[in-house]
Amino acid sequence: MKPQIVKPLPHFDTYTVDFDSSNRPECFHLFWRDKEVATIRLAYDSNGFLSKAIRQDTRDQKLISLKELANLPFFTAYIHRINLIDEITLLQTLNTLGEITNIKNIENIESMDLIDRISLIDKITSIEAINDIKTAGGINLVIDKLTQNAFTEDRRTLSNNGATPTMAVCGTFARGKFFPRGCRGFINTLQIYCDNLDASNPHTLTIKITPLIGYGKTITKTLVLSASTSAGWQTVTIAQMWNFDSMFIWVQSDSNTYGRVSNDSSTPYDYYFSSDGLTWTVGSARYWFKVNMVGETVGDLPVSGTLNTINIPAVATIKEGESISVPDTTLTSAITIEGAGQLLEVKLSFNDDVPPSTDVEYVIVFYVDGSSSYCYQINNRDLTQSLTATSGRASNGEFYQSTRPGTYMNVRVPIKFQHELEIKVSQTSGHTLSASIRVTCNLL
Repeated sequence: MKPQIVKPLPHFDTYTVDFDSSNRPECFHLFWRDKEVATIRLAYDSNGFLSKAIRQDTRDQKLISLKELANLPFFTAYIHRINLIDEITLLQTLNTLGEITNIKNIENIESMDLIDRISLIDKITSIEAINDIKTAGGINLVIDKLTQNAFTEDRRTLSNNGATPTMAVCGTFARGKFFPRGCRGFINTLQIYCDNLDASNPHTLTIKITPLIGYGKTITKTLVLSASTSAGWQTVTIAQMWNFDSMFIWVQSDSNTYGRVSNDSSTPYDYYFSSDGLTWTVGSARYWFKVNMVGETVGDLPVSGTLNTINIPAVATIKEGESISVPDTTLTSAITIEGAGQLLEVKLSFNDDVPPSTDVEYVIVFYVDGSSSYCYQINNRDLTQSLTATSGRASNGEFYQSTRPGTYMNVRVPIKFQHELEIKVSQTSGHTLSASIRVTCNLL
């Protein structure tokens, strides 16, 4: 039967703490007007875990459950002021003994974000004043982390892998790893544990980095593995700023046999795979990718409520397609833009000036993220508000013809896409025409 406290603690106004030879709290002394009225003595097992607590008053001695101990005001006040590593040790002990069940997998307090630490404390007790969380030396953790040291950068490696690698054929299937937070900073290098058992030929791994799973590539790099490359960490220089809190990394090989990548089947899992880079499936594994970050903040505060919205940082990019042949009445692909972003403008030209009529029209059609159904379509009649006009303008673009000869369409529509944007064109002039296209867009 779990022991219970049968009566409340006597009233006290101060307390002191004794430490044992291992600098663990051993005994709390409670005082009322400088007179000791009770003690709480802690006991540890052979592994150093807190095993029991004994309350002793002047005439009474009771064993206290550790859950009750965690709820005592003086104990709460104490653990809010000791060093965080000691604090987490106490929390781990409580969890190990089954007194608190919602704290799991606490392995390395040094790598935890400040707010994660505070949230962890909040799981076993109510924090009345967050500004009063201090170390044993009296340093205020919140003020120190968010003001005094906020101007210095953090440098760390994002990683999640075990100690024993299992080499697996990567192939043309996409293999991905997701880091859901803490990624905002400068990506210095990326490391992949891989090999190439082909004794005669080099093979290439294509690496793509995106903010979220299913988004189009934001950064693309290649890693060439020489023939007979042994299994080990291979480094790719990225040297780019990453202004997103999350990061998804996926790789593909140029071979279904060579260019293997390591993984293991231990938790926590972070593996995703895809045959097309669009639809992803969750896997029970974790691939061995490491990201070496610099220029990171010491810890961003999570927020809630209604926020002001801002545009996601992006780069204006111009893409020019090759000259294509557009047969009469045939919808023809003109250009495909990979990535995530927003369309700004399309400039399309045909090499003839067959005037529009009820039978002749010029059309641009937009497809987003691999969809077989178009999301937007526009033609010369939309731009001129006429079946036969050879020039005209609307709020979203212009149409005109010249005696070069040539037919021109400028279209400005804010189409957003996450993976790719494909633009197709058609014409019904009665002839096969040549066309060229130029696209301006914002890409992440």
